[in-house]
Amino acid sequence: MWYSLLWFIDYLANRYQQVRCNKATVSFQAITCGLLQDLILAHCYLCYISNVCKFLKLILFADDTNAFYSHKSKVELTRIVNDKLQLMKNWFGANRLSLNLENTNFIAFHTPPKD
Repeated sequence: MWYSLLWFIDYLANRYQQVRCNKATVSFQAITCGLLQDLILAHCYLCYISNVCKFLKLILFADDTNAFYSHKSKVELTRIVNDKLQLMKNWFGANRLSLNLENTNFIAFHTPPKD
């Protein structure tokens, strides 16, 4: 068991990144939070983020998350989803994660009224 933990610690420790733009280069900086774009870590992310499932119904794939909720009343649905999204925002902040609002969208589906 300890070997697995040590592997993760070694894999995540002492990571650095450097930014280069045209001929300008910034010195290496330590990576203190975030998720590496790596297939192995994507599975770890799914385990980590699965705690958010208590707020909304989620479909997770790599670092993409789709949240779902349904209710008969549009007014009540809006209230509930906004409350749940606030809880998610708080959870993300407490766990040093962020939501990319530029890539965040919503869509409302409804059935047509019966005649």
